[in-house]
Amino acid sequence: MKRFFIVFSFFCAFFLVSCGSGSSKNDDDTEKSDSEEGEVAADEDTSDIVPDSDDIDDISDTLPDDPEPDDADVIEGSDNDSELSDPCDPNPCAGLQNSTEICTVIAQNLYSCGCIGGYYWWGAEKGCMNKRLSLGNICTGNNKCYDNKKEIDCSLTETNFYGQDAQYAELGSCLPQNFTVKTLSGQNIVMDNNTGLEWQQTLDKGTYTREEAENYCDSLNASNYAGYSSGWRLPAPHEFLTIVDNSKYDPAVDTTIFPDIPAENPAYFWASKTYYEFSDARWSFDAHYGQIELKSQNESYYVMCVHGEELPSGLFSVSDETEEESVVTDSTTGLVWQKNIIAEPYRWQDALSYCENLVYAGLSDWRLPNKNELYSLVNFDISIPPYSDFPASSDVAYHFFWSSSTSVDKYNQALVVYFNYGSGFDGQKSNTQNYYVRCVRNAD
Repeated sequence: MKRFFIVFSFFCAFFLVSCGSGSSKNDDDTEKSDSEEGEVAADEDTSDIVPDSDDIDDISDTLPDDPEPDDADVIEGSDNDSELSDPCDPNPCAGLQNSTEICTVIAQNLYSCGCIGGYYWWGAEKGCMNKRLSLGNICTGNNKCYDNKKEIDCSLTETNFYGQDAQYAELGSCLPQNFTVKTLSGQNIVMDNNTGLEWQQTLDKGTYTREEAENYCDSLNASNYAGYSSGWRLPAPHEFLTIVDNSKYDPAVDTTIFPDIPAENPAYFWASKTYYEFSDARWSFDAHYGQIELKSQNESYYVMCVHGEELPSGLFSVSDETEEESVVTDSTTGLVWQKNIIAEPYRWQDALSYCENLVYAGLSDWRLPNKNELYSLVNFDISIPPYSDFPASSDVAYHFFWSSSTSVDKYNQALVVYFNYGSGFDGQKSNTQNYYVRCVRNAD
């Protein structure tokens, strides 16, 4: 019970922090819908447990309601030509080293080249490389833009809401999801051409405890599933996030690729990682909203196994430009991060504007990170908070950070990551909730 009171006290403190409204760069009032008034309500369901086996609730239910790149360069067209040119004509992939020479249009004036086995597309400048893409390199699927309440035109650049997920995806800051369904030894497998991971497409309809779920994936190896006698395992939490399509929910994946996702809400799948603070807590994936949550290992949920080497966490190094304006480079994703943040929280539209106007370490092409980029700073193997190796532990531990990704079903909310917990939630965009900002850019 002592642990329970510690956990209870922690989340009381969490609630007070998230309720507090920090100073805002712009105090102009914005219109708020009824759902924008006050904090995001906590889930009152107490059927799931967390740390203690006595009298405890699901740890995820004590948080606010739940809520996806390396260079793919813009191919410039004529400024005065109203008709868009085909970036694959002539074929830029012809003769490209380690390429299948197949060109695919991925966005306005952007293309990707198919790569041979073991190589992955890293953008027009880098071509096909033998380094896999990770979560932070992959687009979230967001293809629309929003203000605090409604959808707006993504082509509008001179607004307080410029700098969103969908706008930078269109500019090629990330690469879109790229799946191929193939049949191996009579089994349908989903191949992620970005990460190299192979996913079960045909799913078992039953539910399992966490231990049973691990045994189920082991049984696939024993049965030589899809021709593999080893390598099937539960996915890590950040690997589940690579299959989330943030333009969809209920479920939050492409059901033409993953047709067996249960229609029920929520539909939880077991992930591989343990929440080390509490021996009974395990990470799970909510396929309804595309988020990760903590559940008791003794509850029964669905299983989707994955094959392949686990995607790596971030590997960070700090530059020495100046002590006040150092940058952090993640060699896993190639992303460059602002190390030193400002001391005040922002509302969402001001967070977008801050990064758009930031000149830091002599660089001016900063942006607010999308949800995949922000989640890529989390390390689920760390045993104590903060759950990140990012070299700014004090602010990583105690602050909540905005992403540029609007919730697909709640236009007045955007994803926020809290590294002391290792997960995210949907924060109100209006003045009622202000959070911190760490900007990002693609490496040169």
